Amino acid sequence: MSNPKHGWVVGLLAALCFAGMSVVVGHSDSTIHSGDYLFGRALFAVIAMLPFLYKHYRFDRDFNFFVVARGMVSTFVFLISFWLIQEIGSAPARTISATNPFFVFILGIFLFDEKLTKKKVLSITLFLVGLLFPIFGRDDPIEPWMLCVGLLGAALSGLSLSLLKLATQKSPERVILFTFGLIQLLVQLLAGPLLGNLPVQPRYEIVFGVGLWPCVAVGAFACAGQLLMSKSFRSMSSTAASLLNLTSIPLTYLIEYLVYGKTYGGIELLMSVALLLSLILQKV
Repeated sequence: MSNPKHGWVVGLLAALCFAGMSVVVGHSDSTIHSGDYLFGRALFAVIAMLPFLYKHYRFDRDFNFFVVARGMVSTFVFLISFWLIQEIGSAPARTISATNPFFVFILGIFLFDEKLTKKKVLSITLFLVGLLFPIFGRDDPIEPWMLCVGLLGAALSGLSLSLLKLATQKSPERVILFTFGLIQLLVQLLAGPLLGNLPVQPRYEIVFGVGLWPCVAVGAFACAGQLLMSKSFRSMSSTAASLLNLTSIPLTYLIEYLVYGKTYGGIELLMSVALLLSLILQKV
Protein backbone atom coordinates (compact mmCIF):
# COMPACT_ATOMS: atom_id res chain seq x y z
CA MET A 1 0.00 0.00 0.00
CA SER A 2 1.95 2.98 -1.33
CA ASN A 3 0.43 6.12 0.18
CA PRO A 4 -2.58 5.75 2.53
CA LYS A 5 -3.00 9.55 2.93
CA HIS A 6 -3.28 9.91 -0.84
CA GLY A 7 -5.80 7.05 -0.79
CA TRP A 8 -8.03 8.91 1.67
CA VAL A 9 -8.05 12.09 -0.42
CA VAL A 10 -8.84 10.41 -3.76
CA GLY A 11 -11.35 8.11 -2.02
CA LEU A 12 -13.32 11.12 -0.76
CA LEU A 13 -13.25 12.70 -4.22
CA ALA A 14 -14.51 9.40 -5.70
CA ALA A 15 -17.36 9.37 -3.18
CA LEU A 16 -18.33 12.91 -4.23
CA CYS A 17 -18.49 11.78 -7.87
CA PHE A 18 -20.68 8.77 -7.02
CA ALA A 19 -22.97 11.00 -4.96
CA GLY A 20 -23.40 13.24 -8.00
CA MET A 21 -24.20 10.20 -10.14
CA SER A 22 -26.86 9.01 -7.68
CA VAL A 23 -28.51 12.43 -7.58
CA VAL A 24 -28.63 12.64 -11.39
CA VAL A 25 -30.28 9.20 -11.66
CA GLY A 26 -32.71 9.94 -8.83
CA HIS A 27 -33.89 13.27 -10.28
CA SER A 28 -33.89 12.63 -14.04
CA ASP A 29 -36.78 11.67 -16.33
CA SER A 30 -38.38 8.42 -15.10
CA THR A 31 -38.62 7.10 -18.67
CA ILE A 32 -34.83 6.51 -18.61
CA HIS A 33 -34.31 3.02 -17.19
CA SER A 34 -31.25 1.32 -15.74
CA GLY A 35 -30.17 -0.28 -19.02
CA ASP A 36 -30.08 3.15 -20.69
CA TYR A 37 -27.91 4.60 -17.92
CA LEU A 38 -25.58 1.61 -17.97
CA PHE A 39 -25.10 1.82 -21.74
CA GLY A 40 -24.44 5.56 -21.60
CA ARG A 41 -22.00 5.10 -18.72
CA ALA A 42 -20.06 2.31 -20.46
CA LEU A 43 -19.96 4.09 -23.82
CA PHE A 44 -18.68 7.25 -22.11
CA ALA A 45 -15.90 5.25 -20.41
CA VAL A 46 -14.75 3.64 -23.67
CA ILE A 47 -14.78 6.93 -25.62
CA ALA A 48 -13.09 8.88 -22.80
CA MET A 49 -10.27 6.36 -22.32
CA LEU A 50 -9.66 5.51 -25.99
CA PRO A 51 -7.37 8.50 -26.74
CA PHE A 52 -5.08 7.45 -23.87
CA LEU A 53 -4.92 3.77 -24.77
CA TYR A 54 -5.35 3.23 -28.50
CA LYS A 55 -1.59 2.92 -29.10
CA HIS A 56 -0.80 0.96 -25.96
CA TYR A 57 -3.77 -1.33 -25.25
CA ARG A 58 -3.06 -5.03 -25.71
CA PHE A 59 -5.89 -7.55 -25.39
CA ASP A 60 -3.57 -10.41 -24.50
CA ARG A 61 -2.19 -8.42 -21.55
CA ASP A 62 -4.95 -6.04 -20.47
CA PHE A 63 -7.99 -8.30 -20.94
CA ASN A 64 -6.87 -10.31 -17.89
CA PHE A 65 -9.11 -12.43 -15.66
CA PHE A 66 -9.55 -10.00 -12.76
CA VAL A 67 -10.43 -7.04 -14.99
CA VAL A 68 -12.87 -9.13 -17.04
CA ALA A 69 -14.49 -10.70 -13.96
CA ARG A 70 -14.81 -7.31 -12.33
CA GLY A 71 -16.46 -5.88 -15.44
CA MET A 72 -19.02 -8.70 -15.65
CA VAL A 73 -19.95 -8.58 -11.96
CA SER A 74 -20.11 -4.78 -11.93
CA THR A 75 -22.48 -4.73 -14.90
CA PHE A 76 -25.16 -6.43 -12.81
CA VAL A 77 -24.27 -4.30 -9.75
CA PHE A 78 -24.94 -1.12 -11.74
CA LEU A 79 -28.18 -2.51 -13.21
CA ILE A 80 -29.47 -3.33 -9.72
CA SER A 81 -28.25 0.01 -8.35
CA PHE A 82 -29.85 2.16 -11.06
CA TRP A 83 -33.11 0.21 -10.85
CA LEU A 84 -33.24 0.52 -7.05
CA ILE A 85 -32.50 4.26 -7.16
CA GLN A 86 -35.47 4.76 -9.48
CA GLU A 87 -37.77 2.59 -7.32
CA ILE A 88 -37.03 3.93 -3.81
CA GLY A 89 -34.88 7.04 -4.32
CA SER A 90 -31.15 7.74 -4.47
CA ALA A 91 -30.33 7.98 -0.75
CA PRO A 92 -32.26 4.85 0.43
CA ALA A 93 -30.84 2.81 -2.47
CA ARG A 94 -27.31 3.91 -1.63
CA THR A 95 -27.97 3.03 2.02
CA ILE A 96 -28.86 -0.59 1.20
CA SER A 97 -25.88 -0.93 -1.12
CA ALA A 98 -23.75 0.44 1.72
CA THR A 99 -23.72 -3.00 3.33
CA ASN A 100 -21.04 -3.98 0.78
CA PRO A 101 -18.08 -3.32 3.18
CA PHE A 102 -19.24 -6.33 5.18
CA PHE A 103 -18.76 -8.55 2.13
CA VAL A 104 -15.47 -6.80 1.26
CA PHE A 105 -14.34 -7.37 4.84
CA ILE A 106 -15.04 -11.11 4.65
CA LEU A 107 -13.47 -11.51 1.21
CA GLY A 108 -10.44 -9.46 2.26
CA ILE A 109 -9.56 -12.01 4.92
CA PHE A 110 -9.35 -14.78 2.32
CA LEU A 111 -8.10 -12.90 -0.76
CA PHE A 112 -5.65 -10.37 0.70
CA ASP A 113 -4.70 -11.91 4.06
CA GLU A 114 -6.06 -8.82 5.80
CA LYS A 115 -5.89 -9.30 9.55
CA LEU A 116 -9.10 -9.83 11.51
CA THR A 117 -8.40 -7.14 14.11
CA LYS A 118 -10.76 -6.05 16.88
CA LYS A 119 -10.70 -2.52 15.47
CA LYS A 120 -11.88 -3.73 12.04
CA VAL A 121 -14.63 -5.90 13.53
CA LEU A 122 -15.82 -3.00 15.71
CA SER A 123 -15.69 -0.58 12.76
CA ILE A 124 -17.77 -2.81 10.45
CA THR A 125 -20.22 -3.74 13.23
CA LEU A 126 -20.74 -0.09 14.17
CA PHE A 127 -21.50 0.86 10.59
CA LEU A 128 -23.86 -2.08 9.97
CA VAL A 129 -25.80 -1.18 13.13
CA GLY A 130 -25.95 2.42 11.88
CA LEU A 131 -27.49 1.21 8.61
CA LEU A 132 -30.39 -0.41 10.47
CA PHE A 133 -31.81 3.04 11.26
CA PRO A 134 -32.40 4.34 7.69
CA ILE A 135 -33.32 0.91 6.31
CA PHE A 136 -35.91 -0.12 8.92
CA GLY A 137 -36.83 3.22 10.49
CA ARG A 138 -38.40 4.82 7.41
CA ASP A 139 -41.95 6.18 7.39
CA ASP A 140 -42.50 4.27 4.13
CA PRO A 141 -40.86 0.87 4.81
CA ILE A 142 -38.89 -0.76 2.01
CA GLU A 143 -40.62 -3.87 0.72
CA PRO A 144 -38.80 -7.07 1.77
CA TRP A 145 -38.24 -8.27 -1.80
CA MET A 146 -36.70 -4.91 -2.76
CA LEU A 147 -34.47 -5.15 0.30
CA CYS A 148 -33.36 -8.63 -0.79
CA VAL A 149 -32.57 -7.37 -4.31
CA GLY A 150 -30.60 -4.51 -2.77
CA LEU A 151 -28.62 -6.87 -0.52
CA LEU A 152 -27.87 -9.11 -3.51
CA GLY A 153 -26.51 -6.04 -5.27
CA ALA A 154 -24.44 -5.20 -2.17
CA ALA A 155 -22.96 -8.72 -2.08
CA LEU A 156 -22.07 -8.50 -5.79
CA SER A 157 -20.66 -5.02 -5.17
CA GLY A 158 -18.45 -6.43 -2.41
CA LEU A 159 -17.17 -9.05 -4.83
CA SER A 160 -16.66 -6.40 -7.51
CA LEU A 161 -14.63 -4.19 -5.15
CA SER A 162 -12.48 -7.14 -4.12
CA LEU A 163 -11.85 -7.93 -7.79
CA LEU A 164 -10.97 -4.25 -8.29
CA LYS A 165 -8.32 -4.55 -5.59
CA LEU A 166 -6.86 -7.56 -7.41
CA ALA A 167 -7.09 -5.81 -10.79
CA THR A 168 -5.15 -2.75 -9.55
CA GLN A 169 -2.25 -5.06 -8.75
CA LYS A 170 -1.99 -6.00 -12.45
CA SER A 171 -3.32 -3.08 -14.51
CA PRO A 172 -3.36 0.74 -14.41
CA GLU A 173 -6.60 2.57 -13.66
CA ARG A 174 -7.29 3.69 -17.25
CA VAL A 175 -6.93 0.14 -18.56
CA ILE A 176 -9.34 -1.13 -15.89
CA LEU A 177 -11.94 1.53 -16.75
CA PHE A 178 -11.66 1.01 -20.53
CA THR A 179 -11.95 -2.78 -20.25
CA PHE A 180 -14.75 -2.36 -17.73
CA GLY A 181 -16.70 -0.28 -20.27
CA LEU A 182 -16.09 -2.73 -23.11
CA ILE A 183 -17.34 -5.67 -21.06
CA GLN A 184 -20.44 -3.81 -19.92
CA LEU A 185 -21.31 -2.99 -23.52
CA LEU A 186 -20.79 -6.62 -24.57
CA VAL A 187 -22.87 -8.00 -21.68
CA GLN A 188 -25.71 -5.60 -22.44
CA LEU A 189 -25.74 -6.21 -26.17
CA LEU A 190 -25.44 -10.00 -25.87
CA ALA A 191 -27.48 -10.70 -22.72
CA GLY A 192 -30.08 -7.96 -23.09
CA PRO A 193 -32.21 -9.69 -25.74
CA LEU A 194 -32.18 -12.91 -23.69
CA LEU A 195 -33.55 -11.26 -20.54
CA GLY A 196 -36.91 -10.31 -21.96
CA ASN A 197 -38.66 -7.43 -20.22
CA LEU A 198 -35.93 -6.77 -17.66
CA PRO A 199 -34.46 -3.24 -18.10
CA VAL A 200 -31.08 -4.45 -19.39
CA GLN A 201 -31.05 -3.76 -23.12
CA PRO A 202 -30.52 -0.06 -23.94
CA ARG A 203 -33.15 1.86 -25.88
CA TYR A 204 -31.12 3.98 -28.27
CA GLU A 205 -33.96 6.41 -28.96
CA ILE A 206 -33.96 7.23 -25.21
CA VAL A 207 -30.17 7.24 -24.72
CA PHE A 208 -29.64 9.65 -27.64
CA GLY A 209 -32.91 11.52 -27.06
CA VAL A 210 -34.43 12.56 -23.75
CA GLY A 211 -31.78 10.64 -21.82
CA LEU A 212 -28.72 12.07 -23.58
CA TRP A 213 -27.60 14.64 -21.02
CA PRO A 214 -28.49 12.54 -17.94
CA CYS A 215 -26.54 9.61 -19.44
CA VAL A 216 -23.58 11.87 -20.23
CA ALA A 217 -23.65 13.26 -16.68
CA VAL A 218 -23.86 9.75 -15.20
CA GLY A 219 -20.99 8.65 -17.46
CA ALA A 220 -18.80 11.59 -16.45
CA PHE A 221 -19.45 11.20 -12.71
CA ALA A 222 -19.05 7.41 -12.84
CA CYS A 223 -15.82 7.48 -14.88
CA ALA A 224 -14.19 10.06 -12.63
CA GLY A 225 -15.37 8.12 -9.57
CA GLN A 226 -14.07 4.82 -10.92
CA LEU A 227 -10.63 6.24 -11.72
CA LEU A 228 -10.31 7.83 -8.29
CA MET A 229 -11.69 4.78 -6.48
CA SER A 230 -9.20 2.51 -8.26
CA LYS A 231 -6.38 4.74 -6.99
CA SER A 232 -7.73 4.59 -3.42
CA PHE A 233 -7.96 0.78 -3.55
CA ARG A 234 -4.35 0.67 -4.76
CA SER A 235 -3.24 2.71 -1.73
CA MET A 236 -5.43 1.35 1.10
CA SER A 237 -6.84 -1.85 2.55
CA SER A 238 -9.98 -3.03 0.75
CA THR A 239 -12.14 -2.64 3.89
CA ALA A 240 -11.03 0.95 4.58
CA ALA A 241 -11.39 1.94 0.91
CA SER A 242 -14.90 0.47 0.66
CA LEU A 243 -16.00 2.27 3.84
CA LEU A 244 -14.51 5.54 2.59
CA ASN A 245 -16.41 5.14 -0.69
CA LEU A 246 -19.65 5.15 1.33
CA THR A 247 -19.23 8.76 2.32
CA SER A 248 -21.13 9.18 -0.97
CA ILE A 249 -24.31 8.57 1.07
CA PRO A 250 -24.12 11.63 3.37
CA LEU A 251 -22.76 13.55 0.38
CA THR A 252 -25.90 12.53 -1.53
CA TYR A 253 -28.01 13.90 1.35
CA LEU A 254 -26.03 17.16 1.24
CA ILE A 255 -26.28 17.62 -2.54
CA GLU A 256 -30.03 16.89 -2.56
CA TYR A 257 -30.51 19.43 0.23
CA LEU A 258 -28.43 22.15 -1.46
CA VAL A 259 -29.81 21.61 -4.99
CA TYR A 260 -33.39 20.41 -4.41
CA GLY A 261 -34.10 21.49 -0.83
CA LYS A 262 -34.77 17.88 0.17
CA THR A 263 -34.37 17.31 3.90
CA TYR A 264 -33.59 14.17 5.88
CA GLY A 265 -34.28 13.42 9.53
CA GLY A 266 -32.41 12.11 12.54
CA ILE A 267 -32.35 8.55 11.19
CA GLU A 268 -30.08 9.51 8.29
CA LEU A 269 -27.99 11.63 10.65
CA LEU A 270 -27.44 8.62 12.94
CA MET A 271 -26.31 6.53 9.97
CA SER A 272 -23.92 9.26 8.85
CA VAL A 273 -22.45 9.53 12.37
CA ALA A 274 -21.99 5.74 12.47
CA LEU A 275 -20.14 5.90 9.14
CA LEU A 276 -17.93 8.73 10.39
CA LEU A 277 -17.05 6.81 13.57
CA SER A 278 -16.30 3.71 11.50
CA LEU A 279 -13.90 5.68 9.33
CA ILE A 280 -12.21 7.19 12.40
CA LEU A 281 -11.64 3.66 13.72
CA GLN A 282 -10.09 2.69 10.38
CA LYS A 283 -7.89 5.77 10.42
CA VAL A 284 -6.52 5.57 13.97
